[in-house]
This record gives sequence, C-alpha cells and structure tokens, in this order.
Amino acid sequence: MTNVITWEALLTLLKVLYALCMLAVVIPGLNSLFLAYTYLRNRQRLPRFSDFSPPLSWPRVTIQLPIYNEGQLVTRLLRAIIRLDYPRDRLEIQVLDDSTDETSKLARALVERYQREGFQIIYRHRTNRQGYKAGNLASGLSIARGELIAIFDADFLPPRDWLKRVVPAFQNPQVGFVQTRWVHYNAHANLLTRLVNLAMDGHAIVEQGGRAAGGFFIGFDGSGGIWRRECIEAAGGWQWDTLTEDLDLAYRAQLLGWKGLYLTDVTVLAELPETLAALRRQQYRWAKGSLQTLRKLGARLWRAPLPWKVRLEGLLHLAMYVPFPFAVLAFLLILPLGLWAPSYFNLFLWSVLGGVGLAAEYLTAQTEINPRWTSRLKLLPGMALLGIGISLTCAFGALDGWLHNGGVFERTPKSATSKSKIMANTPRTIYNYLEWGEGLLSLYLLLSALLLASHAQASMLPWLFISFTGFFLMSQGAFLEEPLTSSSPLSTTNRHLSSLTK
Repeated sequence: MTNVITWEALLTLLKVLYALCMLAVVIPGLNSLFLAYTYLRNRQRLPRFSDFSPPLSWPRVTIQLPIYNEGQLVTRLLRAIIRLDYPRDRLEIQVLDDSTDETSKLARALVERYQREGFQIIYRHRTNRQGYKAGNLASGLSIARGELIAIFDADFLPPRDWLKRVVPAFQNPQVGFVQTRWVHYNAHANLLTRLVNLAMDGHAIVEQGGRAAGGFFIGFDGSGGIWRRECIEAAGGWQWDTLTEDLDLAYRAQLLGWKGLYLTDVTVLAELPETLAALRRQQYRWAKGSLQTLRKLGARLWRAPLPWKVRLEGLLHLAMYVPFPFAVLAFLLILPLGLWAPSYFNLFLWSVLGGVGLAAEYLTAQTEINPRWTSRLKLLPGMALLGIGISLTCAFGALDGWLHNGGVFERTPKSATSKSKIMANTPRTIYNYLEWGEGLLSLYLLLSALLLASHAQASMLPWLFISFTGFFLMSQGAFLEEPLTSSSPLSTTNRHLSSLTK
C-alpha cells in the first residue's frame, strides 16, 4: 500500500511539474501575441524624429565609448563618431578604455590625432575593471560635461545625422532616455546571423515598439541611445549588481516617473554574433542579468502606484528568460510521462499557443521593415530549432542570475577580433559544459523517442525529433557559421558600412 501511495505521489508530482512547464512556455508566447497586436493597433502613436523641432540652441552632448580589447574596431568606431553632424563646440567624446592589450595604444593614438584636428575628445584608461561596463560608464560620467549622454559600443556605427534626429526628443523635460532601433550590417554573414537577425527584428519592432506604443515600460538596449544626465543621477547612477546594467537603470528611472522613448524610424548599425560560441556568451549574460534585475526590482515594480497592466507587462519583460529552465525540465519529463502517463501529453497542445505568438512576433516585424518579408518565412523552422538549441544556455544563465548578484561581464566576441584571444580572457568552463550538455540532451531526446516508439507511444515523437535536432545542431552546428556564398545585393546597411570603412 505504501509503495502504491509513493508511486501515485511521484506521478502526481511529475504531472504538476509538466503542467507548470507548459504554463511557463505558453505565457511568454501569449505575451508576444499581445505585443504584436498592441503594436499593430497603436503604432501610429509611436514618436518619430519628424515630430520634434530642432532646438533653438543645441544642448551639450557627451558621447561615451566604452571599449575593452576591441582591436581595429576602435578605428572604425571613432571614424563614424567624428563624422557625426553636430556643433563641434557642443560635442564631447569620451573613449573609456578598459583594455589590457594593444587596443589601448591604438585608441590613445587615435584620440591624440583627433585632438590635433580640433575635436573635444578625451582618452581615459582604467587599470582595473571594477563594475565592468557599468563601472566604466560611471567613471566617465564623473567628468562628463554634457547634459545628454550618448552611448555606443565598439561594434556600433551611427549614421551622420543620428544626433540631430535624436536630441530634439529631449525637449520634453520628462524624457529620461531615448533608444533607437538597431539594424545589423552582418545580418547576411552566415545562416546563424540570418536566424538571429530575425529574432532581433522581432525584439526591435514588436517587443520594444509594442511596449512603447502601449504605454508600457521599455528597456534601454545598452547602446545606440541617449540618456539625460539628470535622469541617470536621479535614478541612482550606473550600478553593477546585475549584468544588464542598461535594463536595470531604465526600470529604475521609469519607476521614478521618467519617460523612455523609442524611435523606430531612427536606426543605428550594430553587429550580430557570427559564431555559436559568441551567441552562447551573449545569451548567457542577458539571461543572467535579466533575472538579476527581476530579483532586484520585481517587488518594487509590483508595488509601484502604476496601472496593473503596466506592472504586469513590466514583470513579464524582466522575466523573459524565466521560461527556459522550465523548457529544459519539460524535455527531461517527456520520457517518464510518456511511459507512465501518456494521456497527460494533451497539455502539450496548449504550448502550441506559445509558438504561434512567437511566429506572430517575427512575421509582424518583417511585414513592417522588409518589403520581401515572405522570403523570410523559410527561416522560421530554423528559428524554432535555434530557439530550442539555445534554451540550455539561457536556462543556466537564468538560474545563475536568480541565485547570484553581479558576476564577470563577458562581452560578446566580435567578428573583427580574434576569437581565441577573447576566449582566453575569460573563464570558459561553463561554456564547455554547455556544449557537452547540449550534446547529451540531444542523445537523451533521441533515446526517449526510440523508447516511446517501442512502447507504441507515438504522439510526442515529432516533437522529440525536432528537439533532438535543435540540441544536436547547437552542439555540432559549425556549418551555421560558414560564410554564405549568395551573391544577393548589399542591403542599405551594408552599403553604409562600406562607405564608413573606406
């Protein structure tokens, strides 16, 4: 009798866990569907740069360029920055260098060259990386003279008129920060960048645009935007107890009543990860930092005197990586439930709503920015496989963020910098384990499919083989990183990049 009760209790526990996993997967998908609807219904409310008149007197702007072992990217970055069309006497440029390699010598020489040409540009080098990027920005802010602070990472390239399009939006004294939309100059470098670009377009158009259009809190994306200095200081300045210092500061500012604006029609060029190793590093950091920010600000957000919809959407935003640990757990539960309670898989049908929401997000974004968006439809299956494959990385990052504050800020490797050098600069242990974990999980799913097939339990076999493929490609998918040989014409962004690098 005791054994029967124990078995029933264990089976009930497995069922409850699986139900929670399905719920965790469905909610963000439904939220994507909601944001797509909100964006399409309210996009006319989004501000455009043409809505703002040029100020009678241009405010002083400080451009901060936080760099760390970026190599030749610094040359390209500074070339783009000094070409910005803005009154030279109202513009200050800070090269904030935490580098430990030859980047420092290169950056210093470039700064001295532009100083001789009459630019207000300074070089500041830190011998310790306290606070990493957040600490670097705080260090520069302590001596900055601008009332507005623009930030660009090393792999960003603003167009010449970027400042004159964005600065007028600060005429409303309640505006604390303005974020502009990222487009990616290496979107067609390989199959991986094409897939990641599809996801980033969904974030840029539907997630950021939908939240902005619906009157919800938005995030600062860390680069390609401008802050009001008064807002940074009022919100407590740059802090480094999370690895997403940009999201943290944006929410602290908006909780104090500052407004964040998102300009979808002002773009800035950025770079996508071109290798799976770079993508793992980026997603792990984003997952960890988002959960740290949720721990830090979640309760404060829910208690804030704001409409419940704003608070709920804000929590869903901060919790965007929470579903990944549940998704991995669901993969592990398929085999025992398939053997002992196969009828319970009817719950799995509800998880399809999550996939529908994500598809709606990506397709909505493409209809807005890509006149040949139907050509992107063939990428959706690849997006699904990549989303499955990266889930283990995001799951461990989310759990790490939930359990620990701060941590080492491991920047995303850039295509123009030696990957081997970057990997040598930071511990690789977790990433090695993740590669092995993806391979082992793919084998577990394949074994699950074979065992369930032998027991005539075929309902989950298609999903098991899809999941096996996603994890297997993530662990062994070097072909995703091979350069594409397509002779398709350069996009507008690539032509702009070519002009900057001449």
